Formats: sequence, C-alpha cells, structure tokens
Amino acid sequence: NVVHFYPEAALHPYCTKLRRFKNGAFEIAVRNEVPVVPMLFTFREPKRLRKIFKRKKDVTLTVLKPVKLSENSGSIKERTLKLKEKVYEEMKESLEKVSLEQIIDEILEKEINQIEENIK
Repeated sequence: NVVHFYPEAALHPYCTKLRRFKNGAFEIAVRNEVPVVPMLFTFREPKRLRKIFKRKKDVTLTVLKPVKLSENSGSIKERTLKLKEKVYEEMKESLEKVSLEQIIDEILEKEINQIEENIK
C-alpha cells in the first residue's frame, strides 16, 4: 500500500542540498488522490566514541507530516505542480531547521571539548 520515490530522481549519498524535484511521484499522488509523506535524510559527523569507531557520517531520517492538496480543482498538471511546490517548501523549511540544530550542536560540542581540556 506504499510506494517510495526519490522526487529528485535519485539518492546521492551525503548530498546536503535539496535538489529540483521531478513531477512523477506527485502526478501519481494527484491522480490517486493520496498524500505524499516527505522524508529527509540528513548527515552529520559522528561524535565522541562513535567518532573513533565510525568513518562514515551518521544518517538521520526525518519523516514529515503527510501533504495533500486541499482542493481538487484544476488540471492534473496544475495540481501536480502545486503539490510538488508545497512538498518542496515543507522539506526546505525542515532541512533549514535541522541544519540550524546541527550548527548549534557543533558549537556546543566544541565548547564542551574546550571545557574538558581546561579541566585537564
């Protein structure tokens, strides 16, 4: 009962930018009158002990609220574009929030490391 698409047409490991979406997944959602459940992969450097044992970045999957058009007026193409834009904006906002949280975490991590060094 679920179909999974990468609206950017492919998964590029460790890519941190939201790329341009293709129409396919959104047209299928519009034609079948089902919501789109946006998901974001974000990457960060491992911290503390994980840094020692892990070379690749940690991955977080964030699942956002389902997005569905409230109106069914307009052509399939118009509704597809509206849905695509709506999902893109939701994902962009969430990605900006996650990026800001990661920046804050990095700053705090550096400060904690400095405090630990000063204590030694």
